[in-house]
Amino acid sequence: MASARIPQSVAALLLGACAVAAQNTDVPNNLVAVGQNAVPQQLFPGDYEQIYEINSSGSAKYHSSNSTRPLALTNYGVWGQDEGPSVQLPGVDGRVIWYWGDTVTAYQISFLGTHCAVGAAPPGWCAYQNSTNCNGTAGGCLGVDTVSFISQADAANVPKCTHLLGWDNSLISGGTPVSGTCPTMVYIVDTVHHGAGSGIPTAGFTYEQIPAKGTTGGLVSGEDMLAGHTATGVFTLTDTLGVNRLYTVYTVSSLTSSGGNNGYAFRTESVLLRTPASTTAINSTAMPYLNRIAPFSQAPTSIPAGTATAVDNGGTPPTSTLTACSGTTFDPNWAHQSSWQGILIAGKLYPGTAPASTTTLTLQGDVAISSCAGFNAVPNPDTSTGKFMFASPQLVTQTMISNMGVGSLLPSALQSTDLICFWGSGFYYRNTNVYFGCMAADDATASTAAYTAGSGLNVMWYVTGL
Repeated sequence: MASARIPQSVAALLLGACAVAAQNTDVPNNLVAVGQNAVPQQLFPGDYEQIYEINSSGSAKYHSSNSTRPLALTNYGVWGQDEGPSVQLPGVDGRVIWYWGDTVTAYQISFLGTHCAVGAAPPGWCAYQNSTNCNGTAGGCLGVDTVSFISQADAANVPKCTHLLGWDNSLISGGTPVSGTCPTMVYIVDTVHHGAGSGIPTAGFTYEQIPAKGTTGGLVSGEDMLAGHTATGVFTLTDTLGVNRLYTVYTVSSLTSSGGNNGYAFRTESVLLRTPASTTAINSTAMPYLNRIAPFSQAPTSIPAGTATAVDNGGTPPTSTLTACSGTTFDPNWAHQSSWQGILIAGKLYPGTAPASTTTLTLQGDVAISSCAGFNAVPNPDTSTGKFMFASPQLVTQTMISNMGVGSLLPSALQSTDLICFWGSGFYYRNTNVYFGCMAADDATASTAAYTAGSGLNVMWYVTGL
């Protein structure tokens, strides 16, 4: 962690600034003031009729399939899912770039037909799936991590797009929907994949765009960019020579829950990645190549697991008694909520309370489990490391800071520079508070960042004590 924290009074103003910056960093001229009615425009990840094709069997759709429907809003009739952080490249480039954790079809396979053939040109949506025989129903149809973009001209067209409103009106009144001028999403392909003709999906894979594990710039042991791991934030910084580079915060490590029912309940590490080359090198057949800079956030080293039974004690408020099964030993400190958020068992989190021993623990709430079941003792994210597994960056300029009159109140390292501020959420997936921190928007600083276990990123200044 940096040697001082951001004062709470200044943090409140920066939080407000980020609410404005959040609107300014995605696409220009498309601001929606809080409290006003927003008109739906376009599902950016999607294609023309994706909201009407609920499943591949053909049920719950509002139209009849025919071969004349255009692949209108993406180049290959697919759309991205799973986070989708975006950033607009600065200057004359002006493209908006998205990172996706999954890329799936917008259409039924019965419509695309031969578009799914191996080696088809242009490739169809099957080129973005995990397997070439994907039928639209199998779990393997969740696709690869990809990158897409729209042009600067299309970014300017965003406010002109009435795609969703047009389709809604057509369903109500009949007739042909009017979609206005809508952006066309381009998904980056890998010409080597397609040229192989061996059924390798045509999309560029994000996990291939980094040096080999253990080499300079590559991931290290225990890290990967495969299933369950996605980009959660993306931003750009320009070096002293005017070269613009893309930065990405990426989750790279997970822990399967013993006490939950939602798979990877714990994200245990995220890393900061950077493109060594200029963003101008990114095009429809060239993915952003990435180097690992440093860990961005790391969970506590221990998220204990074991097996136990539970008896519902009733009462008001209700309590339950957790009893360790053979081979499991409790830590009595699990009852202290200042350090431990609770016990995750049967998919639900129960705060601990005294008394506690190495074999029994009193929980708040009703839980009854007669046979030994898995559990996790979950550290309190508020008092632990790992607050920025998911990190959404926002630009706060010196002009914004000057207008707020808080520059002199910031730590000295942040007083004369634009800032990249991050909204973070912690290691316990979808079950933590939101946290806040900032770093100087400086490529030389960010590209040499280092992480200290138990403290944090040395270039980041964290808001604490709220």
